[in-house]
Amino acid sequence: MCSRRITDEHRLTYNMYMNQNLIIYSCKFHYED
Repeated sequence: MCSRRITDEHRLTYNMYMNQNLIIYSCKFHYED
């Protein structure tokens, strides 16, 4: 499983398999008003 920070608040957790399938496990984000 891999995790990439998109911005300071956004992170993508995913896994890419040898058959080129990409499975996204979570996309976490926070919004402030």
